[in-house]
Amino acid sequence: MEIKGASILIVDDEESIRQVMVDFFTIFGAEIFTAVNSDAALDIIKEEKVDLIISDQDMPPGPSGIELLVEVKQYYKHIVFILISAYNLKKEAEMAGADAFLQKRFSLSKLKEAVEKL
Repeated sequence: MEIKGASILIVDDEESIRQVMVDFFTIFGAEIFTAVNSDAALDIIKEEKVDLIISDQDMPPGPSGIELLVEVKQYYKHIVFILISAYNLKKEAEMAGADAFLQKRFSLSKLKEAVEKL
């Protein structure tokens, strides 16, 4: 996926993680939206054109990243989805329809590489 011009939704309950990703992808010319949880992400998807979602798995309280993934893939099949988690949930993410999975503490270059492969 070409980052320049892409519309990326970053979903994470940790503001510092969201901000690092916003700053990083903005450098490459992406349009960025952010959400603190799955419910807020769904509200954005209904209103905005989103090409890619990068979502954390655990965002209490409320639906998990995998639950968001399942709903997105059911109703918005065109949206590419990368799930991130501190836990190794690669199999679960793939079974739910994730296009990629990254285990936390990944580098920004690894994230960029994952996006560009999609």
